[in-house]
Amino acid sequence: MSSIRTNRKYNKLSDTELSRFLARTIVGFTGSPDLPTPPVLPPELTSQKTAFDTAIVNASRGGSLATAIKDAARAVVVSSLDKNASYVDINCEENLTILLSSGYEAVSTNRSRQVLG
Repeated sequence: MSSIRTNRKYNKLSDTELSRFLARTIVGFTGSPDLPTPPVLPPELTSQKTAFDTAIVNASRGGSLATAIKDAARAVVVSSLDKNASYVDINCEENLTILLSSGYEAVSTNRSRQVLG
């Protein structure tokens, strides 16, 4: 039996890609009957996205303080995504459709060997 789970590689995305990923999870959790009570609710995620997007713009103008603020906002976003990913892993009941509807991607379970060359 394969165990499906969320892919946590979003922490390696660029800032703008992470913001887009966060937007997908906000849409995925909003009104979801299968995942109704994530640890970080869509309104809080929306506030975090707004703060992160503002910090990205401000950091693009330069300055170490603006970059530090952006990095702190990014850390908050990643922490929230981690919490919600764990929630999805526990509550999707091995149903890939539910996992994907949350806005997260699934970890690949393809472990077949391929000849390189």
